[in-house]
This record gives sequence, C-alpha cells and structure tokens, in this order.
Amino acid sequence: MKRGVINPGAVVVLLAMLGSLIFYVVEVTPGEREALIEDIEYSNMLLDVSPGIIKELEEIDIERTTRSIGAVEINNVPVEEVALLSNQLFAKRSAFSDEPATIGFKAADLDIIEQATFTAFVNDGRGTLIITLNGRSLFSSVVYPGQQITVPIDAANLNEGFNELKFSVTGPGIEFWKNNYYLLSAVNIITLSYPEEEAVATQTFILKEEEIEDADDVELNSFILQTSRKSAKISLLLNDNLLYESEVKTKETLNIPVPITYLNVGTNQLIWMVEKDGAYKISFVRLILESLALEDLKFYTFDISAKDWIRIHSKKIPSGLPAYGCYLNLTRSTGGNSITIRVNSQSFIRSFGEQDKISINVCEAMREGPNTVSLAAEDAIFIDRLTFELKGI
Repeated sequence: MKRGVINPGAVVVLLAMLGSLIFYVVEVTPGEREALIEDIEYSNMLLDVSPGIIKELEEIDIERTTRSIGAVEINNVPVEEVALLSNQLFAKRSAFSDEPATIGFKAADLDIIEQATFTAFVNDGRGTLIITLNGRSLFSSVVYPGQQITVPIDAANLNEGFNELKFSVTGPGIEFWKNNYYLLSAVNIITLSYPEEEAVATQTFILKEEEIEDADDVELNSFILQTSRKSAKISLLLNDNLLYESEVKTKETLNIPVPITYLNVGTNQLIWMVEKDGAYKISFVRLILESLALEDLKFYTFDISAKDWIRIHSKKIPSGLPAYGCYLNLTRSTGGNSITIRVNSQSFIRSFGEQDKISINVCEAMREGPNTVSLAAEDAIFIDRLTFELKGI
C-alpha cells in the first residue's frame, strides 16, 4: 500500500483556522460567543407596518433654532521682520594681511520662512567685496560709496539655529602698497515668514441635550471674505470631524449640512484652518437646527432585546467586520421621491430609485430597549410598507 502524501499547504491552512478558533474562544465575551454560535443567517423582523400617505411638510411645520457663533479672522500671510546685525563693520586686506569681518545670527523655524534678504549701505571702500554665508558664496562684486547692497538669500542655505556671514575684500594685486577695504553700515537681515504652516482659529458653542435630540436637520452658515492678495484652501472641522475643505476665491457663502452625530451635548468646537498665503474674515457664523412638528409625524416603535443588542455589536471572527445588520426597509407606491427617516436622534434623507424601494443599515442609531422611527416628506408620498429587520450579513 502507498502511504498518503501530506500537502504542506493544507497543513498551513488548517493551522491558521485552528489559531483563529482559539483566538475567538479566548477573546470574545460570553454574550458575543452565545450570539455567534447560532446560525449567522439569524433574522428577526421587529417592525412591519403600512404607513400609508406621508403628508407634504409646510414651512410652518418646521421649528428652527438659530445659534449665533459670531465672527473670526484667520491670517496665514507672510510678515516681514527686519533684524539689525550691525550698525557698522569694516573689512580690510593688504598684500601682507587679511582682516575680514564676521557676524553671527540665529534663524528658527525654517519651514515658515518664505524668503530672506541681506541689505547693507556702503560708506566707503575699494576692491571686490566678498560675502559668504555659512561658507557658501553669497555675493562678490565691486561696490561704490553710497550704494545700497541687496542680496536675496535662499532659505535652503540657512541653518536651523546659528548662521555666520563673513565679509572680506580681494587683495590690491600689483598695487601692493595700497589697502583694499570696505566700510559698511546698517547691515540687516530681512525675513518674510508665515505665522505657521497652517493658521488656526477656534470658535466654541454650547448645545443642550434636548436641542440635539429634537433636531432633524442641522446646517452651518457663514460668509467668507478674502482679505489676502492670494487665495488659499480653507478647512473647517467640527469636534474633529471635517465639515468643509475648499479654496475660497474672493468671497463665498457657506451652507454646510451637519450630521447630527458630529454634535456634542455641552461644548462644541469649530476649528477654521487656512493654508499659506491666505487671509480671510469669516462672519455671520451660525448653526441652524430644524425639527419637525411632532403632531405632523408618523411614529413607530420597536424594542431591541439584550440578546439582539449583543448581536448588533458583535464582529465576525477573524475579519472583525460586523456580523449583523439593522435594516430599515421602505416600499413606495406613488408620490414624491425624497423622504426623511428619523431613527431615534439620527436623521437619514434618502431618495427612491426605479425599484421604489429603500434599504438602510441603521445600526449606528440603535439603542437597547425602545426605539422610535418617524417619517417626513417634502412632497406627499405613499409608503406601502415599512419594516425593520435584524439579520446576519
């Protein structure tokens, strides 16, 4: 008889599966293990109703709360700074001696320096003036009394920290009995620097729990006016969530939808950021919270049991992906195309396609125990069926 041949690849796969099983048994909670030991195709229909007609909303049916946040200015335009290095310096050279002059200065935060310039006034002298920066040639030319020297400096040639400028003169050559020299005054370094890589301005506002709970739609409004010569990209974060990011040219009115999940009970923080070369005045910043009149809404309730709550938060092993979905399903027969679905404190705006059906995974809005679903529409719409089903993915 022939002995069976062991496939090394199969052994590796088997060991990997065994390792995943051990990890699962050790790591998951008893409740999660109990839920997942059941068939992953578990399905539980917790709501099945026929809503019928959802009436068109009127403006008078919408309650608005406006929270004024104020104005802010943000500037990331380079600023000129003049540093006097020396009131007067003297460099001399003869056939027998060399007496250069040196000046030290410090440069910090090179990343924000846009450009640098060396300037000096020539009081007297003759020969060729040679200037080096950190050992690199910066300038070499004959200059004359009364002349203003202006030399651009590449920021890449600056050192973070200490820098040295050295001034020297060429020798007299065949006129060995003479001295070449230069007397300079008002020796300056002029830097053009940004305030920082990305300028930041912060605004705060406070919201009560009932304001967030009652809100069906939230919008942030503001007016942005460019005050710099160049335009730049502006970013806006709400509680570390990105709300807006775009280059603003001249002026712009913003009407930004705000997910209700981005809002905090208590203190909320808006952070405006602008990239280099931009400066803006941001005014009329306000938050508008809209809620629908309760008497005009159709409400439906269902309960999430403790066992189903565990399922909602369970993950597949070893992928770590959700094991179950919370599906809210709607079927339309006639009427408008758009509908607003509120699940507890979160709102979802959806449009029907050609199939007249919508399915939304709303696990993020679920709560253990009682849950509420309400429907509203801009145009009257007939909903044949509304279901909520928890099932395996």
